[in-house]
Amino acid sequence: MAGAILAQDWNTVRGSVAGTVVTMQESDYVDLMPFQDVVAFLEVSEIFNGINIRFETSPTKDDNLFQLIDASVAFAPTVGVATKVMRYSAVAVPLARFFRWKFSGGATGAWSCTFRLWLSPNLS
Repeated sequence: MAGAILAQDWNTVRGSVAGTVVTMQESDYVDLMPFQDVVAFLEVSEIFNGINIRFETSPTKDDNLFQLIDASVAFAPTVGVATKVMRYSAVAVPLARFFRWKFSGGATGAWSCTFRLWLSPNLS
């Protein structure tokens, strides 16, 4: 059974220099304890200078335990809606309890992204 979870309402993230990393606030991490798969729907209304977004998971809220769910890709968003399917059987790190996003800037200077993120998890 799938549902919809608003993981991040409209938000703008910015970095002042290349390589800046912006991570979802700990208080906003999404608890996906009973789920095994998740589909992310990333809606982007504005983007400046190339950036990447990573989706990470961890069994606890400890920063050092978060790992990239799909190690094969650093997702580069564009304006519009993009879908990222993270199926238990097809990812490097299975979905653990907590889910978060992390943006990192491109190779040249300042960057920004205005986005909203919906999740559609699938029960174990």
